[in-house]
Order: sequence, then structure tokens, then C-alpha cells
Amino acid sequence: AALIGRPTTHLDIGIVRAGTHTLSQAISNASTPIVTLDACTHADLRSISQAISADMLPCAALGLARPWAEQFHPDTPGHAESSIRSHRQPLLIMAGSRHPTTIAQIDRLIAEQNLLMFEAVPGLDQQQQRAWVNHMCNSLSVGHSVILRAPRLTLTSPAERRALLELLGMLAMQVCQRVQPGGLLITGGETASIICQQLGSHGVHIG
Repeated sequence: AALIGRPTTHLDIGIVRAGTHTLSQAISNASTPIVTLDACTHADLRSISQAISADMLPCAALGLARPWAEQFHPDTPGHAESSIRSHRQPLLIMAGSRHPTTIAQIDRLIAEQNLLMFEAVPGLDQQQQRAWVNHMCNSLSVGHSVILRAPRLTLTSPAERRALLELLGMLAMQVCQRVQPGGLLITGGETASIICQQLGSHGVHIG
């Protein structure tokens, strides 16, 4: 919401976990039409889905879409999950966000799945970039997902942050020019903006 310059109301995890009725009232009583909410677990997402009324438009990822869809089709809660798993293709995951929750989620994903991981740093020379792109393309080609993540260290310089984002965008573009991953998963609004620009995207279709 901040990227489009619209006022927002943010509800933290305490309100999300205060119960469906309390959360629904907090959303309805918000002073702005756009409301953002914290969520750390599937239970949090389920609570949010139950608090959404018919006149609200939820905008989020698959984690919220599933429990929200179950409100309309309660008899088949596992259908979407099993269908997605049976058709899963390797993902190129660009983890540009350094938010603690995102870092924890990426760490868990790496620990639980057979994923190739690269940690990008500003100043990566061209020889290393070519080697990384080759390695990522080879991994995706044989069905293995790849994570390219931002460094854990805090980049205080705006120039360094911009250089890192441009590096992530350039690497994503070079990989996608050579192979077609099953999906491109991006964390971080600035990261998504840069990568979409590098890929020549003119918009995002939600549907």
C-alpha cells in the first residue's frame, strides 16, 4: 500500500490473535479503506480469513487464499492442497525482504526442502554472477527449486540497497531468459518492483 501512496491502517499480531469477532470489528472500524495485518502461522491466516466480510477484498498469497476459499467450499478443504502438490514445478524464489519473519520462513524452507540457496551481496563480480546463473539454471532444469536471498547483514547505505536489488533483478532476468521455472516467488515490495522492471513486466495480473 505504501508503494501506491495510499493511507493504511495496520493491525498487529495481537489483534489478529484476539479472536475472530474482535479482529472483524477492528477491520470494520479502521479509519482507512486499506488494512494490513500481521500473520506468522497458518492459524493466523485462518483467523484472518474468518474475519473477512463479504464487502472486503482480501489481497494476499496462497496461504490466505486457501482458508478463505474453504469458507465457500467447506466440504473439500484438502482438494486445492493435494492438487497443487501433485503439479508442483521448481520455483525460483527471490527473497529480498530482510524482515525477521521472512528470514525465519526462508531458513525453515531451506532446512526442510532440498533447495539450492545463494546469498547475494553487493559487489558480486561478473565471473561469480555467471557461475551462479549456470548453477541455478542447471538446478531448475532438473526439477530442483532455487532460493536467491538477500544477506542477513543490514545495509545502511541506500546505494548499497539499490545495488543489491538491481543484482537480484539482473540474476532473475538472466535465469528466466534461459529456463522457465514453474513459478517466480518474490518477497519484498522493492525486490518485486525491480525484478518486474528487469523482466520487462508492465503489470501484474491477479486472477
